[in-house]
Amino acid sequence: MGVLTSILLGTALLLTAVTAPVLLWEGVLGIRGLLPRRRRDEPAESAEPPVFHRFAAVVCARNEEAVIGALLDSLRAQDYPADRLDLFVAADNCTDDTAGEAARHGARVYERFNREQVGKGYALRWLLEKIQEERPDAYDVVAVFDADNLVTPDFVRRMNEAFCAGADLVKGSRHASNPADSWVSGAYAIYWRGLMHFFHRAHALWGLSCFVDGTGFAFKTELIRDGGWNTHSLVEDCEFSMQQICRGKTILPLDDAVYYDEQPPSFGVSVRQRYRWTVGCIQCIKYCFSDAWRAFRRGKGEGGPSRFQALDVLCFLLLIPAVALSFVASCCGVLYFLLSIPSPLAGAAILLAVLAAFWLVLSCVAVAIRLLDRQPLRPVAGAILLFPVFMLSMNVIGLAALVHPKTAWKPIAHRGKKEEAKKEEARSDSALPMR
Repeated sequence: MGVLTSILLGTALLLTAVTAPVLLWEGVLGIRGLLPRRRRDEPAESAEPPVFHRFAAVVCARNEEAVIGALLDSLRAQDYPADRLDLFVAADNCTDDTAGEAARHGARVYERFNREQVGKGYALRWLLEKIQEERPDAYDVVAVFDADNLVTPDFVRRMNEAFCAGADLVKGSRHASNPADSWVSGAYAIYWRGLMHFFHRAHALWGLSCFVDGTGFAFKTELIRDGGWNTHSLVEDCEFSMQQICRGKTILPLDDAVYYDEQPPSFGVSVRQRYRWTVGCIQCIKYCFSDAWRAFRRGKGEGGPSRFQALDVLCFLLLIPAVALSFVASCCGVLYFLLSIPSPLAGAAILLAVLAAFWLVLSCVAVAIRLLDRQPLRPVAGAILLFPVFMLSMNVIGLAALVHPKTAWKPIAHRGKKEEAKKEEARSDSALPMR
């Protein structure tokens, strides 16, 4: 027993020492998300009339006939000059009428059939190449959406203001469109808002770049004019973010550019989706670590990031392994504790007390996130209670992805919100004041 406890203690201490720098880095940065918002994205005051950038809104959709019409309608209803916003859809390997539905709602549709290169990254690259071939230099900005999104009427105008202020990349403010469907969709809603407060906005307050997370973002077309959209991982959004940060660009989070995203109500689908994301983040270590390391060693040069920014990219790349290994360290520490306590009953009581405290802290974090957004607690009461399960599963998923970093992209069925009352409710929520 003495050898086993020594091994457990040594493993726990070693893994804690290895992972602590990355976890402390993210923790310290995240605390600043509690501070009042500093509006870094407002355009400078000018007597000149506003510039209306030419936007290409692009959507990659696979069998999204049920939801894509609502997204395109919300884009066509933007408080923005209609002749400065065009809609493009890549109907990717579809077996339903996604293409026809998109065309009926005012989009230019391109149908793609490729069973070898499957996934949003491939489809997005293909669509952007089509637009560039047919309409070179026609657009100033590309805005990327998923088919299940809904955008508020001022979304593009808010984005345009940020680009007028000099931004190169901007991410919108993500909200769940179906938080009350199940505790899983409610946990997603809390999770995305927590990321906005304690990661994206916190990074901006430190003068760092945030990272794109899937959809609802926009970038100047000049960023891909030479090399095109060139990503290889399952998380093309994060990979693109790190590519641009290593080139000296900063991604700004925009609280007022609100969009809604449908979340999986099933825990099984949620695990599959998050496992794919986690594997993709691990893949990014292969594709982005060397560039980030060179940027860190070089320091801020002409067109490059600062060492502070490059170090943040390195920590982001190592975050998934750090979380997974810290989970192993915690398990080893718990086993060491249980084996070291003379009284099994006393050890079990202490362990239950620790687990209860862990549960209470994460549930309180979920409550705090809802209160920061001034959102009601009752519709997501189940999600608040089970939010620790959602977050604990992230640790297990991270460990599984680290051991077996292989998966394939699979589509997730979306139901959409077809009742007009629900759409109006979603839009009215965006009017709530946010910190």
